[in-house]
Order: sequence, then structure tokens, then C-alpha cells
Amino acid sequence: GTGGASGTGGASGTGGASGTGGASGTGGASGTGGASGTGGGTGNENCNNGKDDDDDGLADCADPKCAGVGYICQTIPAGWEGPLALYSGDYTADPPACEVGGDRYPSPYLTAYADPAPAKCGCSCGAATGVTCGGPTATLYSAAACGGGPAAGLDFSSFSSGNCVQFSQPADAGTFTSQSVSVSSTPKATGGSCAPSAVNVDKSQAWNQKARACAGPGGTASWQAVGCSGSQTCVPPAPSGFNKGTCIYKAGDVACPSPSVFSNRMVFYDSSPASDDRGCSACACDAPSGDCTGKVELWTSGGCTGAPLASAPYDGACQVFASTNDVFARYVTGSATCAVSAGGGQPTGTVTGANPTTFCCL
Repeated sequence: GTGGASGTGGASGTGGASGTGGASGTGGASGTGGASGTGGGTGNENCNNGKDDDDDGLADCADPKCAGVGYICQTIPAGWEGPLALYSGDYTADPPACEVGGDRYPSPYLTAYADPAPAKCGCSCGAATGVTCGGPTATLYSAAACGGGPAAGLDFSSFSSGNCVQFSQPADAGTFTSQSVSVSSTPKATGGSCAPSAVNVDKSQAWNQKARACAGPGGTASWQAVGCSGSQTCVPPAPSGFNKGTCIYKAGDVACPSPSVFSNRMVFYDSSPASDDRGCSACACDAPSGDCTGKVELWTSGGCTGAPLASAPYDGACQVFASTNDVFARYVTGSATCAVSAGGGQPTGTVTGANPTTFCCL
């Protein structure tokens, strides 16, 4: 008869063991952004959704799994907002991006600046004029290595630059065969001056530091995490790269709240300063100093014309050249140089920031 073992509504009816919403439902132990490990229930705990995802009776900051990955209960002082994740670094470096798609600090909140940069000043000194450079001392050697055997010297101090002079042969040298030469006694520059250039002022960079702050999924007061007592907030850890950690903030240049664990204070400003009076002092140059540059050139015939046999700079190095009995020489002096004076072309003034925001970080 009907209604027996084959009747409807039996073991094969709908809504039984294979129904939806059971152990395989979404939002359970496999929630995103959570923590894994020991501490109560099995599976993962999403530490920022206000739920007990792993069924251990503890949600978010109350769950040891969340504390183990950096979630902490903190009091946000009255009049302050946050927390935010904060990065600060060199102005020329790119800050890390807010964690797009994350559930801790995905919302860009602020890019701000600090540490006024000085103006860049371009200042240089022209070639020295009116400099007196004495003549050097040159020595001929009969050996190719500037040593051993007789030597013939020539002191150019009594001659003008460009004069062609013959080396005197050593009285006891017999037939003197020259094979090398060196120039020593480098003359010092005296007198003269260098003209300073006009100062080039570059004010294109106003700041040395750049900061980026990232807020919660819906802004700075959108936290869903629970598990703290009283008015405390379950504060997520800052993402990797946010080197200042988690912070609270307040408009203005103000002191950090006290007492509070948020005590590491930093102030940042808008990119455009409120005022900018930077500039550069006038360029100025010191008097010429140091050694004169130059060289001694050698010939085998009088007049010192044509291509020289050898050219020896004012550096004491040994120059080897072909043997000859008669050697003529002249010295050619280059110009000395001037250094920019300590007070010349120096940055002046500063920038004043606009719309300060104070961050106080853990």
C-alpha cells in the first residue's frame, strides 16, 4: 500500500544532511586576514571582523591567536583619532602603498611632508688672474732612472715662463749624456684673484621627508575588531614597510597626550609651504692658493722650437728621453685655482609648513 518505505519525505527528502549552510558554509573557520595556530578553537581567526571565527569563545583581541600576530588593546585618548599605519622616509623615495584589499589599513588617509630642505646654491670661481708663479727646478740625469752618475740642474726661478734656456753641463762630468729629467720644487701661487660666478638658486624641493598614513577599511574610525575592555580599541599591527608603526593623530602642532603609550611624536605638513624665504648668499672666492700647474719642455737645439723632445710636469716624476749632449728647456706655467669662500653661495632662509598634523606613535 502507499505510505510505506517508498513514501515521500523519507531519508531522501530535501533539507537533510546534504543541505546548504552546513559545515562547508562561507565565513567560517577559513575567514580571511586571520591568525592560525593554537589558543582555543581550531582553524583560523579573522582578527578584525568582530566575530569568533574559530569557535573558541574568544573574538579578535581576546583571542591569543590575534595577540600572537600583533593585535593589542589600546586606549585612544580623548580628542585624538586613529589608529593609522604610518611611514616616513626620504623625500625622493616612494612610500609603500596602503594594503589594497586588506582589512587592517587599506584606506589612503594622508601624504604629508617634514624637515625643510635648504635651497641648492650653484657657485663657482673662474680662472685665476694676476697670479705669480715662480719657476721650478729641473734636473737632468745621465742614468735613465733619474739617479746615479752626474746630474745637471737648472733653476728657472730667475727666468720668465716661455724663455728658452740651455742646461749647464756639470764641470766634472766630461762628456755628459742626458737620459732622464725630473721637475721638483713645485712653485707656489702668490697674489692674484678669481672672479666669482652668479649664484644659481634652486628651490624646487621644499622638504626632505615624506610621510604616508593609511586608515581602516572605512576611514579612521571604522574598526570592527572587539575583545578589549571598556573603551579600549583593538589595534591591528601596521603592515610591513610602515616603519613608524601604529599611530594616533590630531590636527595642529600639539604635544602628544600624557599619559599614553602613543608618545613618539612627529609633525608633518602640506606639500606646499605657508611661506618660503629661502635663498643663497652672494658667491665669493678665496685667493688663489696651492701649487702652480705647469711643465718643463726639452729640446736638443737652441730656440726651443718644433716638437719638444720631452715634457715633464711639476710632479717630481722621472721622464726618460733620447740621449743628447746639449739640452735646452723652457717652462710653461698654468694657472692656479681658487676655492669658493666659506661664506659664499651658502643657503639662507627656510620654509614654514602649512596645516600641520601631529602623529603620536607607539
